[in-house]
Amino acid sequence: MALDPSTPVQLESERFVVTFLPAAAALEQIALKTAGGPQPLLAVRERPEPLFRLNWGPVTQQPTRSHPLPPRIGAEARLHLVAWQVNEQEGLPCGIRAEYEVTEDDRKARVALRIEVGAEIVLQGRVENESDATISEVLFPIVAGVRLEEDVQAETLFYPFYSGVRLPAPRRSIPQGRTDAQAAAPLDPVYDEAGGMIRHLYCGQLSMAWMAVEGEGRGLGVVHCDPAYEVTGLVVYAPGKDPRAPADGLDLAVTKLRPVAPEETHRLPVTRLVPYAGSWHQVADAYRSWAESQRFLPPRVPKWVRESHALTAHYDFKWADGTFHHTFSDIPQLYRRSAREGIGHLFLAGWFTGGFDHMYPEFFPDMELGTVMDFIDAVRTVCSEGGRVTFYINGSLFGRSSRYFDTLGRAWAAKDPEGKPVDRHFFGNDFVLSCRGVPQYQRLMRDTVRWLVGEVGASGVYIDTFAAMGPHLCCDPTHGHPHAAHWNRDSVATLRMVEDAVRRHNPEAFTMIEGCGDLYGQWVVAHLIQGWYYERTFPALFRYTFPEYVLVDMVYPSRGQSFRPARVSREAYDQLHRTFIHGCILWIYDQEDERFCNFRTDPEMWEYVKKLIALRDIGKRYFGWGRFRDTVGLQVATGGADVKRYQAVPGQAAFASGDLEMLAVWNRSGKDLKLRLAPDLVRSWAVSPDSLHMDAVGVDGLARVRWRAGRDGVDVEAGSEPILLIFISSKEPADETK
Repeated sequence: MALDPSTPVQLESERFVVTFLPAAAALEQIALKTAGGPQPLLAVRERPEPLFRLNWGPVTQQPTRSHPLPPRIGAEARLHLVAWQVNEQEGLPCGIRAEYEVTEDDRKARVALRIEVGAEIVLQGRVENESDATISEVLFPIVAGVRLEEDVQAETLFYPFYSGVRLPAPRRSIPQGRTDAQAAAPLDPVYDEAGGMIRHLYCGQLSMAWMAVEGEGRGLGVVHCDPAYEVTGLVVYAPGKDPRAPADGLDLAVTKLRPVAPEETHRLPVTRLVPYAGSWHQVADAYRSWAESQRFLPPRVPKWVRESHALTAHYDFKWADGTFHHTFSDIPQLYRRSAREGIGHLFLAGWFTGGFDHMYPEFFPDMELGTVMDFIDAVRTVCSEGGRVTFYINGSLFGRSSRYFDTLGRAWAAKDPEGKPVDRHFFGNDFVLSCRGVPQYQRLMRDTVRWLVGEVGASGVYIDTFAAMGPHLCCDPTHGHPHAAHWNRDSVATLRMVEDAVRRHNPEAFTMIEGCGDLYGQWVVAHLIQGWYYERTFPALFRYTFPEYVLVDMVYPSRGQSFRPARVSREAYDQLHRTFIHGCILWIYDQEDERFCNFRTDPEMWEYVKKLIALRDIGKRYFGWGRFRDTVGLQVATGGADVKRYQAVPGQAAFASGDLEMLAVWNRSGKDLKLRLAPDLVRSWAVSPDSLHMDAVGVDGLARVRWRAGRDGVDVEAGSEPILLIFISSKEPADETK
């Protein structure tokens, strides 16, 4: 084949066609093959965007509001195609290799690219730094101009911030900057006259390393596969000088913050592009498949946690200002009050020296709240009565007010390239961020958890901020990590040490971290997802990809609380229902001090919450042991109704013979529910459709449900109740040979 670098090269598979521009190192087009002809997924731009950019400048830590937008990284770089070749299979181009020389000022590097098409588009690369300056960041790949629909409102971005967000019309909303005064990131993009950008880092604030843009029945996913799990970012850039006008397309990019030193060669991990017809679940499946290939392990989840529905949270022990509302002697009474309301799991913060958000990590019982034995005796009393007690610790911060800051905190702190600690500020107090690679820090986390669940006898430990704060770069050479972007590996090492200690000293203990992280979920029991905080929260993203991970989320009263903004009260019922159908354990505050938040101010809602907990108990075998399948195989005809599937797991003792599925329904329409179970789903049960049986239960008892099997699946109709559980079973055993 004659190779002309100025001529586009088309790489073809059964499902799509990829057009590559060798001279520009750019993807010009990805077209999905359909019966009606190819459907382009990219907008063709006058100036092609290369697949990579190299950053020899500084990299901004989280938060990233001052980080340069992609076009400003390597803006003066010049590319020269050194060598390239096209690979063929059965006479058709199916892959390409290309090598480029990159020069910017007096700096030079070589970048090798490899693209292969098959079921997915596989991209990988290599960077050789031939300069005397460190490359601090590599953006690769950059998939430029993603535009699936002419109507911007018909597109949606699925982005793994915490448990997931779903952002409609991203080409319009991202260039506009912050769209809601009360909405938290990632709806607070970096933006300037060149456009807007969402950029967060994995693993921590980003729970997974994949994202997708979806239109009407088609989409494009980006799946990053790094077996070394070095610090990585997912970037969504919407170019445009006029924020009132939508961008012509989105640039989706992976950014690697692992530095490449002078004269060093570094291989870039594989990224898979997944063009699809259907839904984002296909991208999640691709990422999940890769995760399983890395021997991801299911977490240790005690039986009592699987059967748990809620916990009662108290932060009204000691605060940083020295005030306190409860002492250790109150703990048994607080448990009994909670247990009378049907919640036997107590969660306590502010029990340690200096109070909440103050002198971390001095996790010793505060003397003004009682003696060490008062603390231990209270725990033993609760446990002797059949209750559970979990305690708060912080997994990231070292208080500058701690008596150990000068001797330990300063040395443990994550440092920027100038050697300055990464600072944080909460509740009027100053902290530094501890580096996860410091051996003394790792031992402190392990031994604190061991002491609480072992010697004290606590039921569990919550490690605050662990996935919510970070990842961060650390440039302190005394910490022992091989490079600045080692945070994820050090975090996993810390959690593995904690989990090993728990398994030795109290294997029934509950461990939970703030935030989500697929890397971390193997080594903890639960994740606090903070979905209430994000306007566009979409917990199904993480829940579907990793259904074995236990999720917890906060719910709030609709009246009387002064702990959170008024918006939280207005959205209280929506948040409660969202949390319920996603199978999350409910985090319920019971605070009586000036940070007031409990359901005694909203007795009507509290009675409803208790009914939901009772309903959750009816479905606990599915919520606790079933596999969350989201909406796969469901066609919901009722607008305003969200329905989630939970699949019975064969061989799991919690399920009876004949159990198939549970549907969790949140119906906001006020109309009867109508949905269809797709034929592929019905066939997967390997039972006769005539043997199906369904029962529906709402908060007030049994509810109406009808079903009819046909050639197009099974049609289901139920009442208009806002919350329902529909149980699907078979009167005959499944035929395993089908």
